[in-house]
Amino acid sequence: NAERQGDSIEGVGRGRVESAANAERQGDWAGSRPSPSSRQDRLSTQVNLMMSDALTCFARDSLHAYVAFLEGHAGRPGVPVLDPAYLRSTPLLSVELLVEEGEVGYSVPPEKMVHACLRQLDLGLEALAPLTELNLFGSLLSSQLRPLSSAGVASEVQTIDLRQRLETALRAATAPLSEYLESLRPHEEVLRREDSACVAAFASADDGEEQSFDLPGIEAKVRELRTAQAALDDALPDRVLIGTFLVDVVALKGALHAKHEAGIDLLVQLVAARGSELSASVSAGFGEIHRRLTEKPENIEALTALEEFRAEVPRRTNALAAELEEMSSCYDALEGFQVEIAEQDYTARWGACRWPQRLVELEEAVAQRAEDDRRAYEAELSGQQEEFQQELEDMCNRVAGFDQYTDLSRVRHVAGVVRDVETALADFEKRTSLFNQREVLFGKEATDYERLSSVVKEFEPYANLWQTADTWRRSQKDWLDGSLLALDPDDVSRVFEQMQRAMAKAVKTFQGVPGCLAVAKNLKEELASFSSSVQVVTALRNPGMRDRHWAALGEALGTQIQPDEAFTLRDATERMKLHEPQIMAEVQKVCDRALKEFAIEKALDDMVEAWAPIEFDVVAYRTTGTSVVKVSDECNTLLDDHIVLTQQFSFSPHKGPFETRITDWETKLRLVQEVLSEWLACQRNWMYLQPIFDSEDIQRQLPAEAKRFSAVDKLWRKTIKAVTAAPHVLTFCDDDALLTAWSSANEELERVQKNLADYLETKRAAFARFYFLSNDELISILSQTKDPNAVQPHLRKCFEAIHSITMTGEQCEMSDMISAEKEVMPFDTPLQPKGSVELWMGEIETTMRRSVRKETETGIADYKVQARGDFMKSHASMVAISVSQLDWTSCVELAISDGGCDGVRQYLETMVAQLKELSLLVRTKLSKLQSKVMSAIIVMELHARDVVERLIEAGVSRTGDFEWVSQLRYYWEERESRFGPINMLVRMVQCTYPYGYEYLGASSRLVVTPLTDRCYMTLMGALHIKLGGAPAGPAGTGKTESVKDLAKALAKQCVVFNCSDGLDYKAMGKFFKGLSTAGAWACFDEFNRIDIEVLSVIAQQMLNIQSAIIQEKEIFEFEGSQIRLDPTTATFITMNPGYAGRTELPDNLKALFRPMAMMVPDYALIAEIRLFSFGFDFPKPCAQKLVSTFRLSSEQLSSQDHYDFGMRAVNTVINTAGLLKSRDPTQDEDLTMLRAIRDSNLPKFLSDDILLFRAIIKDIFPGVAEPSAEYADLEAQIKAVAEGSFKLQLAPDFLVKCIQLYEMTVVRHGMMLVGPTGGGKSRVLRVLQAAMSRVENDPNFDKVRVMAMNPKSITMNQLYGAFDLQTGEWTDGIAAVLIRHMSQPDTEETGVTLEELKWMVFDGPVDAIWIENMNT
Repeated sequence: NAERQGDSIEGVGRGRVESAANAERQGDWAGSRPSPSSRQDRLSTQVNLMMSDALTCFARDSLHAYVAFLEGHAGRPGVPVLDPAYLRSTPLLSVELLVEEGEVGYSVPPEKMVHACLRQLDLGLEALAPLTELNLFGSLLSSQLRPLSSAGVASEVQTIDLRQRLETALRAATAPLSEYLESLRPHEEVLRREDSACVAAFASADDGEEQSFDLPGIEAKVRELRTAQAALDDALPDRVLIGTFLVDVVALKGALHAKHEAGIDLLVQLVAARGSELSASVSAGFGEIHRRLTEKPENIEALTALEEFRAEVPRRTNALAAELEEMSSCYDALEGFQVEIAEQDYTARWGACRWPQRLVELEEAVAQRAEDDRRAYEAELSGQQEEFQQELEDMCNRVAGFDQYTDLSRVRHVAGVVRDVETALADFEKRTSLFNQREVLFGKEATDYERLSSVVKEFEPYANLWQTADTWRRSQKDWLDGSLLALDPDDVSRVFEQMQRAMAKAVKTFQGVPGCLAVAKNLKEELASFSSSVQVVTALRNPGMRDRHWAALGEALGTQIQPDEAFTLRDATERMKLHEPQIMAEVQKVCDRALKEFAIEKALDDMVEAWAPIEFDVVAYRTTGTSVVKVSDECNTLLDDHIVLTQQFSFSPHKGPFETRITDWETKLRLVQEVLSEWLACQRNWMYLQPIFDSEDIQRQLPAEAKRFSAVDKLWRKTIKAVTAAPHVLTFCDDDALLTAWSSANEELERVQKNLADYLETKRAAFARFYFLSNDELISILSQTKDPNAVQPHLRKCFEAIHSITMTGEQCEMSDMISAEKEVMPFDTPLQPKGSVELWMGEIETTMRRSVRKETETGIADYKVQARGDFMKSHASMVAISVSQLDWTSCVELAISDGGCDGVRQYLETMVAQLKELSLLVRTKLSKLQSKVMSAIIVMELHARDVVERLIEAGVSRTGDFEWVSQLRYYWEERESRFGPINMLVRMVQCTYPYGYEYLGASSRLVVTPLTDRCYMTLMGALHIKLGGAPAGPAGTGKTESVKDLAKALAKQCVVFNCSDGLDYKAMGKFFKGLSTAGAWACFDEFNRIDIEVLSVIAQQMLNIQSAIIQEKEIFEFEGSQIRLDPTTATFITMNPGYAGRTELPDNLKALFRPMAMMVPDYALIAEIRLFSFGFDFPKPCAQKLVSTFRLSSEQLSSQDHYDFGMRAVNTVINTAGLLKSRDPTQDEDLTMLRAIRDSNLPKFLSDDILLFRAIIKDIFPGVAEPSAEYADLEAQIKAVAEGSFKLQLAPDFLVKCIQLYEMTVVRHGMMLVGPTGGGKSRVLRVLQAAMSRVENDPNFDKVRVMAMNPKSITMNQLYGAFDLQTGEWTDGIAAVLIRHMSQPDTEETGVTLEELKWMVFDGPVDAIWIENMNT
């Protein structure tokens, strides 16, 4: 190359030489480098420059050539050429497709190929770097040689661009490789598949049940796999040319073929195994038949069994024939698969096929042999019967001659003969039974062996006589000459009485047989003379005889009696004459005393023994590091019974020998009883106080009580440690020191509890709303004063609507109050929770009211400038309602003042337009909170419209007219309060009431009907004259709701309290303290359920409060305490006089309340307004149809206890309609209403009433087809759960009931499943629970937890809770505990989350006793 380019190189060289000469002249060339000879230096420089220039040119050319070469290959089309027969262009690189762990990949990744090509370029450039200048005159020049300038080629811009260009081309060339690889990804599913997956569907069975063999399925699967194998050859060639890459696909094809082949092999093995199994089963079945048919019957029974088996053979062979057919199918399939069958399987197959023909041949021979055997056995039976008749005749003669045995001296011999005859007769009876059985088998009539029965009956008296005689002779000798101490008096008496009864019967039986009669009489006389000896045995061998009794007996008889092993009954009778009447009387006297003393001794021993296994059950108590004891009911019952029994013994005249023992035992039991009583009392108090004084805050606030409790706690832990080591109740509790310790501990704990109660009272006095919390809840707050967040769960009980408070930072700065509906209202000034909790809780109350007032004032200003819809959406619900009511009041009064009735009529048009605007707004996309707010506002606006219409009807012309004055009106006037100079006032007739500024959240509002208006007027009138209100009426008329809604209208806290007969005056007094101090309202629901004795005291308490209000006292005395009074407090009671168990109110209580009769509300009006608030365009016709449906249903359907067509049922339908409207706002409103009525009522109707109900809604909604709800996921899960987990058959009605129950849970808070036992109530509930828990990816479903209990299995106090009359404390019942656990779950401990659905199930019969308290 240098020669061919010589001229250019020379030119370049000269240029470089001249440059070098210039550089030398300027002193820049070599710096301080030595230059011994200028000519040598110039020559050397020229040579090195030429060499460097040549290398640079070579390098650049090589780079261009290398890049051009690779670009030429990389630029080839990237479309795969499948299995090219010839290569039109030589591929640059060859790569293989490999399979690793089920994934397809290249043997060399494309990225690695790119790097390899680039690496070659880099290596070439790197080779230039170490080249240095040539040293022509080694010794004359320095050894320090500089690198050639050609080494800088790598860093030239041109080189970098070339490299970049090459990398881009290579990456573009490898892209089709990646695309081709992605196209092969579907094959990975086959590669990853387990070989056994092919047979999994054919070789497994669920739940241990046998699965039928699916041969057609297997054949189809084999064909599918073979088709897939064949398709591989078309889809995947051996080689693929992609651009300049040759891809080898052989390894991938081989792996896929192997996968398919493995699946085919397994399926073939499955078929072969099934065929082999069937051939073995068929051969075994036919072989068993063959064996049974060829057995030789030994008797007629075996022959009959053989004939019965022959009758079964066709059924068995049919079953085997089916298996044989299936076996043939399996082997035919294997032949179709072209699989070689093993020799033994081949042999087994054709061996099995020959069995049917072999059986046909055998059957003929067996039938003939059976006929011959039957004739032979029948002849044999006849011979046996004839022989038996002769033997029976001989036996009759033998029994008939038994009256000849009359010699008692030969009793043993005769008894032996009797036993022989009895054995023979028993054998005869067995043989006759066998004969009769065989006659039945031969089809003959059974022979009557009456003669044998008469012989047995005839022989029975002789047998009894001589067997009794033999027993008497043996027993008499044993009793008289055996050791008296060895005799069992009970056994002797029993045997003797049996013999006497037998002889008395024998004397009657043998009246006509002189010889035997004499024997019987003789034996009877012997027994009678021996009876006194039996009395001696009974007396002397009673278990109570002790040495003292033998001594007393000897003293009474004047002789010494000390029985030993040699002392016999003969000695007692013949030598000592104890059986004689006079002596026997003395003996009996001593023995009776011994027996009674023994009864006491045995009872004492039994009591001691009964206490041996009684131990304390020591159970670890929470995380205290100690335990508590459980005393079983058995222990308490035993203790009481034994104390009573021991007292009875202490009065017994026979207690003498045990008097000391009885006294000691009674003392011990009483001590144990007292210790247990004190211990368990201490345990109750300790368990109550332990978590309280476990808090460092409580210890710091009550140091003296904490010290006292600590001393008791040490005693407790020490005692528990001891009782764990020795838990025996009787031993451990028999300790006077322990009794003293527990008594002292109880005194200390009582003092601690009293001081604790006083301490809590001071906290309640500081913040009155603490009166509405139980002691436990208040202590829970006080024990965590360092953590203000601990108060959050209790806020809802202290405030009407504050669900939580926003707290930020380490100081827990409070900035917002949040309602249960997630509405947020900011505090006017942030609050720092400092000092005692009761102080900053009071600050929260003040700040709440101040903030509500400020928001109201801001709302009044905003209402004038903002668009009405924007105002409603941007302000808190209570502010929006109160400001709109304020505006309505001012507008109506302005309209009346300016234009009289005509002015009101004009304002009505404005109101209708405003309502239309709200109606359109409610149908837009609103949040859940905004929907609730708008619903409440629309309800109030509709009432305001109705009032204006009534004003027009009444022709109101002045603001003082009663029709206007009798409405609830809002004013913003100057009236000084602690919240500001201008405040909101509410007026109605003559009553002016200050607005309470209690935060109400976004709660719903009651539809105000004319009945509600009258109720409000009555209650406001009562407030004006400082009385309470007493709405009364049937259920569902709105008594409680009206009181609650009036409280909302006046922004007052209203505490609803459901009364029960368990309330006492102390609990009510504590409640009244809180009401009076906090200025809250109370609504006592079902007030007349309280006992009359308690009501009298409550009347005095209420009179005390009302008197203080009338006298305008700021502090008054109540129940012995001086308490603050808020004059806005009020008390209301509601009553339902129609229920059983209601008390008539005392007159002094009636005088404190203004009565109000609540009758049936206007359903149509309520429904219309509620439906309008939900966004219905035509609420009035829908409401009328709803009311008509309920009216007709109540008139035409059957009368059932669980049918309800009252206000609560109407409310359910309205809520359902609102829910359906929000889901589908465009649906026809008649259709929505129809579905709401149907879904809410159909589940409760009986089958006959369903037909009538459907006819009613068809008439009321003509032309509207009943819609059907779709719950595909839920229905699928119900089917899976019912048939899987519960093993139920899913009847259509069962599925319908499950869906209906689900729909009820959506709209009802509580429901009742009614039906007969076994009707499926519990199963429907449990299946729905499991199904809802399993539905996934649906926000309407979540895991369902069920808390179940039987309300009839426990008392009312255990179910709902009760007041402790001694302490005035409330104790929660099981229902309360479970409800609290459901609403405030401890997720860490139980795993139950707040989001999960929770069902409380009272599984038991419903009665008035427990269902009455359900409201509470």
